[in-house]
Parts: sequence; C-alpha cells; structure tokens
Amino acid sequence: MGTFGVGSFANDEALNWIDSFLWKRSFASLSKEVQKFLKKQAHPAKVQAVLEVVAGLHGHPVEDFPAELLPWTAKNAKKLESELIESSLKAVTVLRHSSLADLWPDEESKSEWLLGIDDLERRLSSEKKELQKFPRLKRPGGFAPILISKGGGAQIGVYPEETLPDLSRLPNELGTWIRFRLDFLLGDEERSLIGSWLGTYPDLPLVKIQTREEDKGEVPPDALRHFKDLRRLDLDIESSIDFGRLQEFSKLLELSISEVSDPDILTFCRSLNLENLRINAKNLNLQPLLEMSQLRTLKFVDPFEASGGIQLNGTEEIQSHVRTLIQKE
Repeated sequence: MGTFGVGSFANDEALNWIDSFLWKRSFASLSKEVQKFLKKQAHPAKVQAVLEVVAGLHGHPVEDFPAELLPWTAKNAKKLESELIESSLKAVTVLRHSSLADLWPDEESKSEWLLGIDDLERRLSSEKKELQKFPRLKRPGGFAPILISKGGGAQIGVYPEETLPDLSRLPNELGTWIRFRLDFLLGDEERSLIGSWLGTYPDLPLVKIQTREEDKGEVPPDALRHFKDLRRLDLDIESSIDFGRLQEFSKLLELSISEVSDPDILTFCRSLNLENLRINAKNLNLQPLLEMSQLRTLKFVDPFEASGGIQLNGTEEIQSHVRTLIQKE
C-alpha cells in the first residue's frame, strides 16, 4: 500500500500535496510549505515536490513535472519573487540531509535520489528562463493523468464536467499503479455513475476518496454508498459523512486512513475482511483493532520518522502492539 519512488513526485506525500495544490494554486501556499519545512514542520518528501514547482516557475521544470500544472506555471512564472527562490535553495540544503536521505533501501537508490537533489539545486540556481505557454493537454479516452511519475504509475483525477476514464485505453507505459482521486464536489448522480464504473475494475491498485475542510456542508452524509464494491480504498475525508456505510464494503481488502473526521471509524471496519490497514491519522479509537483478527499487516504512518512509521505483521504482533498503545492512552 502506498507509493514511494526516487522521483520528486513518486510518493504519497508529494501526490497528496500536488492534488491539493491543483485546487488552490498560489504563491502563498508554496512559500508557506517551504517555511514550514525550514522550521521542521513539514514532511521532506512533500517539500521536494513544492521545490519542484518553484523550479518550474523559475523556468526549469523537471522531466516528470505534473502536466496539469504546466499551464498555470507558464502563466504565473513572472510573479515569482527572488525571496521564494532564496528560501527554496535553503530548503534544498536542509532536504539533502533530512530523514528522507535515510529511507532508501540501498545505496543505488540513495545515490539516484541525491543526483535528483543536485539537479533540483542546479535548476533553482540557474538563470531564470521563460516558459512557453503550454496548451491544455488533449485527453485520450476522455482523461489525462494528473501525474505520470518515475515511480512507475499515474495518479488520475476525476473532477466535475470530466469524461469518465476508460481504463481499457490506458497506454501500457503508465506502469504498475494507478490511483484515482474522486472529488466529492461532484453531484450525486455523477458519484453514482463513477461508483458503478469503478465496480467494473475491481483490481484497481488504490482508489482515493478525499474532501477538504472547506467542503463541509457540501458533501452528502451518505456519499460513500456509491463505492461499496471497491477492494482497495484510501480515505482522506475531513467532512462530516456517515462512515457507518463502510460496513457495506464487503469486498474491501485494503484500507488506508489518512485523515477522517470520525475518531470511531474503525468501529465500522470490524465486520469487514480487511487484510491490510494503513493509519496516518491521530486520536483514533484503536479498541476495534483487537477484534480484527483477519488483519495480515497494520502500518501506523509517522511521516516525521526516517522509517516512515511502524509496520506490524501477523495477528499476534498486531494485537500485542495495539494493546500497548491502548494502555498508554
């Protein structure tokens, strides 16, 4: 579960940030993330993606720069101020020696990542170059990937007024993972159509369902009902919806919880046949985990740890660790 590759956009932290930035693109957002990182309050993998956007605005986008951001980048490049370049260069220096440097499984991967950081620094330090004005990409099969990364796959967004993607027309070179981000601002009829469509592709690696804090009041409480046939699901939902609908997800095998508004969400997962669970959320009621004896793996994500968190394997290890966590509460 999850995505992690050497490229700047080949990991979950970068994908999530790019996905959010596509909706509220601003220099203030870029500057805020860089400053948070310099104060050690942001994940290094996320800020690497932020710095790539700054480099793109500077006229030197990386080869796998998100296609959907190119038109905005070209249009707004003239607004880039030297202060952001200077703080970004400081962030590159910190990034090179951050916990991200210790995550790689072998020296070859680490060396490749460091070469990428050197290249990022070189592009930020180069003389500013004017970007051509990129036309909006034509969408084969009714869609275009938001991101095709060196990590071996693509993230695809389904947004209002978009044609639903046809996976049968995906080019083979997209790689081994495809992650969809479904926007909850879609109408109820559109969500129903998407849910039915996704049901015809049960082996999708991961379907991400995400809302934002500002979406509260605009998301129907029963919106999850459209997606009950999914096998792999990533929830990043800050809005108030009915998580009780998860009890209807009888086919669900893998669940990733990034951010949710209900601390008792795991209560609704007890009756499911979940095999893999990934938790990147605080203040959840963990007691229901003791009743989920079918779990094979449980990962508690900590983005500020070099290891990325703790992964537990097997019923005995999972339940022992969960009991310890509950006793500490």
